[in-house]
Order: sequence, then structure tokens, then C-alpha cells
Amino acid sequence: MVGCVPDVRRALSQSFPMFAALLAAGAIVRIAVALLTTNSQDVALFGYFVAQGAQGHGLYDDPGFSYPPVIGYLWLAAGKLLALFGTPIAVHAARLAPFAVPGLMSAELTTPIASLLIKLPAMIGDCALALVVDRACRRIGASDAARHFAVLAVWLNPLVIFDSAVQASWDCTVPLAIIAAGIAALDGDAAASGAWLAAGALMKIVPISLAPLVAATLLRARTSIGRLALAIASGAVVVAIALVPVAAWGEIPALKDVLAGGSGTGGFGGFNAWAALDSNALASADRWMTIHGSLIATMADVISLAGIIAVALTFVRASNATLERFALAAVATLSIILIAAPYVQPGYVVWIVPLCAILGAHGKPQWN
Repeated sequence: MVGCVPDVRRALSQSFPMFAALLAAGAIVRIAVALLTTNSQDVALFGYFVAQGAQGHGLYDDPGFSYPPVIGYLWLAAGKLLALFGTPIAVHAARLAPFAVPGLMSAELTTPIASLLIKLPAMIGDCALALVVDRACRRIGASDAARHFAVLAVWLNPLVIFDSAVQASWDCTVPLAIIAAGIAALDGDAAASGAWLAAGALMKIVPISLAPLVAATLLRARTSIGRLALAIASGAVVVAIALVPVAAWGEIPALKDVLAGGSGTGGFGGFNAWAALDSNALASADRWMTIHGSLIATMADVISLAGIIAVALTFVRASNATLERFALAAVATLSIILIAAPYVQPGYVVWIVPLCAILGAHGKPQWN
């Protein structure tokens, strides 16, 4: 399998039409999959939020919406568009009800057009992510073959496609914001780096955890303290603008509740280190964790924060502030977050995939 990688790169370097065809294939596959997959529990929930928009409700009218607002705005707009054309959003498939699996599959099926609109923000995020990976590869001086391979390693990655076109999850916005903020910081562009981190946090909160690393990168780019303040100010402006609708609807308190509820919980599980507690041999430890979950989660947050700061300080002391070193530091930071987090999902691997592709394009094939 490893041996076929040079052959793929050689073919890509010799044929730009092949590269373009594969990009087009990735777009076609996403659209087809988005139209044809529908009974995920997540998509059913997101369809409900779209229906809220069709009925003229605000974003946080229902406590079920537990995300930052930007994707929610797009879903509300999709609901209004579907209502304008009289297109149904979801139908109940009674025959599927006996096969529904709580938290996994639902008997509520979003219609094909509704499914496409629900998943469209995530798929657009995939496009933007592929573009920023291309830009990063150009910056590190990767060959055309290596750059094309890195872009396709993201664009055609089955997990990336599944995350957006099937699950409608927008995890791609995490590496998008991180890589873009890192490039801006290496260029000494404090305003752009702060804006990218803020925009990422308005879609997924995680990018804000990379603020220490981005600040360290700005310092390594010989940015003054005043420029750091500019990064913070530009981020604050982006947040303020994005929250105008929420403020107009009087939902700022609801948003605060959402953000407060996103951390410090005792709900351990998923697919990270805490998944071991699900094994029968550790049943007693699992019971103990249930009782002391909040305390352990707080300790994990402290350990995670210490690790994030340690990575940033290490980057400050690095001999050269390069995009390669930034990508390594970002992988380390995200890994710390994923290991310490009380709960993670498989789609969160999408956070790291593009960074590995960039490192692979830099002449380190083991990252591929």
C-alpha cells in the first residue's frame, strides 16, 4: 500500500486533467451521497432545526440547539427557503420505526432537497478546507504532485466525505480555521489570524483552544504586543457581528447556557481514552467515574489547558517558526484535546487529517 503512493504522485504530477477529474468526482460523490442518505439521528435533529426556521422561530428558541450560531443561521435560512417553495422537510417512515436505533438511526427521514441543504454548509466547508490545504502546500514549497496528493487526501478521504455528506457535521471548519489562522500568523497578519480563530469558534468552539499557539506564532513572527491586541480586537469584532441576530432575538442568555454546558460535564465515553471504561472489567471504575465525573472532567480540562500552553511555549522557543512546525504543534494540541475530552466522536479525526496531509506533502510520507 505504501509503495503505491509514489505511483499515485507520479501520475498526478503528469496529468493535471486527472487531478481536476478527481476533484470533480469528489464534488459529485458528495452531492449524490447528501441527496441519498437521510436517516441518521443527527440529520433528523438538524432537520428539526431547519423546520424551526420554516416556522419563523429563533435559533435558541428550542434548547436542543447546542452549537455556536453560524451554522444555525444557515439552517434557519434553509428552512425559510424550503417553506417559500412549499417543500417538505421531513417525513415519518412508519415501516422503519421498528429498526430505529436511539442516537444512531431515526424513522424521521429528511427529504432529498432538505438533506442537501442541511449538509451544504459542511460540504462548502470541505471545499474551503481543500483550498487552504492547497495554499499551505504551496507555502511550504511542496511539489505539484505532493500538493495534489495532499489535497486529494483530504477531498477524497472517506471519513471527511462521511462526516459532511452523510452526517452533516462541520468538523472540517476546525482545521480550516486553524490552518488559515496559522498561515496568517506566520505572515504577521494579526487581524486575519484573530478573525479566522473567531470565525472557527463561531462554528465549532474548538479553534479557540489554539489561541495560545497562534499567539506564540505571532510572537515568533516578531509581532508586537500591540499586534496581539489587534488579533484579539479583530476576533471580537467578528464575534460581535455574528451575534447581532442572536442579540436581536434576545437569545444571548440562551447562548451563554449552551457555552456553559459544553464543558465540565461528567458524560465520559465515545472513542477516546475514556472508552475503556465501557469494558466489563472496568465496570467498578465506570461506576466510580459516574459519581465523580464532574470533578474528573474539571481535572481533565486543567490538564488539557496545561498541555495546550506547554505546546505553545515550546513553539515560542523553537529555532524556526515554520508552517511545518506549526502543523506539528497543532496536531499535538488537538491530540491533547481529544485524549482529555470527556466525550469524542469518530468524526473529530477530521480535525487532524488535513494537518497530516500537509506534513506528508513536506516530505514526511509517514504522516500519510
